[in-house]
Amino acid sequence: MSEEQTHTGRPAGPEKEKWRDFQLAEQQKTPERMENAAKAIGGIISITLTLLLSLLSDKDKAFQLEHFSLVVILWLGAVVLAFFVIFPFPYRYSTLSINSFRKAHHRAGRVKYVLLVISAMAYLVGMGFLVAAVL
Repeated sequence: MSEEQTHTGRPAGPEKEKWRDFQLAEQQKTPERMENAAKAIGGIISITLTLLLSLLSDKDKAFQLEHFSLVVILWLGAVVLAFFVIFPFPYRYSTLSINSFRKAHHRAGRVKYVLLVISAMAYLVGMGFLVAAVL
C-alpha cells in the first residue's frame, strides 16, 4: 500500500515571485522579438542585395563576381526564411488546456528560432562569398 505524501514548503518571497513573473513575461515575448529580428535581417538583406545588383548592373564597372548566383540564392533564401519567421502560422492546441497552448507557443518559438538562425547564417555565408570574391 502506498501512502499519499503531502509536501509543504515556504511560499516564495516577493523577490522570487518578481523574477518568476519576469521569466514568464520573457518567455511570452520571445516569438515577438524573433519576428522583429527577422524583419531587421530581411531589411538588411534587401539593402545589401540592392547595392550588389546596382554594382553588377553598371556596365562601366570592372566588377565581376564568379559566385554571384550563389550569393543571390543564399540571400534570397535567407529573406524567404526570415519571412517564414514573421508569417503568422496558426497555433495547434486544445482550447480546453492551458498546458496545450503553452506547449504550442514553445514549439512555435523553437521553429522561429531555427528559421531565424538559418536565415542569419545564409546571409553571413553569402557575405563571406562576396568578400572572398572581391578580395
